[in-house]
Amino acid sequence: MLATGRFWPLLACLSGAVPCPLSAQTPPLPYPLAVEGPALRIDEWHLRLDPEAELALADSLLSVDATNYEFLWRAARAAVSLGMLATVPREARAYFDRAEAYARDASDVDPDGLMGNHFVAVSLGQQALSEGIQTRISLAEEVRDRAETVLALDSTFAGAYHVLGKWHAEVKRLGFFSGFVARTVLRGDRFGEASWEEAERLMRRAIELDPGGAMHHLELARILIDTERTAEARSELTLVLDLRVREPIDPLHHQRAHELLRSLGG
Repeated sequence: MLATGRFWPLLACLSGAVPCPLSAQTPPLPYPLAVEGPALRIDEWHLRLDPEAELALADSLLSVDATNYEFLWRAARAAVSLGMLATVPREARAYFDRAEAYARDASDVDPDGLMGNHFVAVSLGQQALSEGIQTRISLAEEVRDRAETVLALDSTFAGAYHVLGKWHAEVKRLGFFSGFVARTVLRGDRFGEASWEEAERLMRRAIELDPGGAMHHLELARILIDTERTAEARSELTLVLDLRVREPIDPLHHQRAHELLRSLGG
């Protein structure tokens, strides 16, 4: 954990308040950072890789200002991190549910807010991974809608391309029978549009916009494995391991990259 005195210059440069030295410029963070005020304190815990303290502070601030958009989406960000890091499925789901609630509240406060819409998509996408096909399809439709809303607001936001790329990949992973049920029985008409090509294109666009994002490279590697391009997948997984940790969930991405490399004999 960084000492407070050493941390503030880094936080100030990453937020754009002061120029950054080259070593602090890479990799940039995928979310906007506050420049001042209480939201800046929440961001400090995020950059310290402590989502528990990040969520506790956001909750504390929300107890006094329950409709503050900046606090709400940051609480959702922290809850998503804690859900991904949880080792007990029940605890993970509880965090993803909390993340969804915070993100929906943020989206209610500002329907055109990029980060509120983004974290609704992310929290629902995480929930869908542990659901049966009918619930997964229901959630996936809103995941796609929210991600497309984000891109309509900001066509350069890498996280939305990641969400959409993963949407295509997860639909393809349902398999032929499940996909047929989704399209015909459950009326998930848009599921017929899913393709591995689009999954890869969108994930490569996320990487182009956010090259320091370990999660983009890891998901691209999974897509490459699914499409039987093992050598390319190994390159992406190796790249994940070379990237600097910048967020609380990055050590988990590194761990999964290690595991996938071992499974590929790398």
